[in-house]
Amino acid sequence: MPTTLERVVHACVLLDFDGAKILTDPWFSERVLYRQGEPRSIATAADLPRLDGILISHVHYDHCDLGALARYRDKNVPIVVNRGTGKKVRAKRWRNVTELDPWQSTRLGPVRVTAAPAGHGVPEVTYLLEADGTTVFFGADTRRIGKKHSPGEEA
Repeated sequence: MPTTLERVVHACVLLDFDGAKILTDPWFSERVLYRQGEPRSIATAADLPRLDGILISHVHYDHCDLGALARYRDKNVPIVVNRGTGKKVRAKRWRNVTELDPWQSTRLGPVRVTAAPAGHGVPEVTYLLEADGTTVFFGADTRRIGKKHSPGEEA
């Protein structure tokens, strides 16, 4: 079975690696200044299928909606976060939290997850997910990091 993805809203995506389901940057509610502007493909965290893991790139509300995520039934599902975010996630009673620095890896079921550097003005990581010869890059809110080019200069 091929790897599939379902965009829930914004950077919240449900990835399916041949039955291993991983959710990225959960966002299931709205508040002042944070409007999704489109319907979600999955209405609430309670409507999610059984997950093999959750990835959170950084703590901005539209990527780390822990209040709404509390409606997900299994508080033992593994959650992977950037270094320094684990305490906030554990405070919401999630029990299986792994913090990664860039280039560190862990597994969510059959999926190898490697954190990669990111630039967003707050501590953030992006992720490479690998399983059965398929690699998915999850970029979250990162901006391109690298040499700046002058107008007219070849990149």
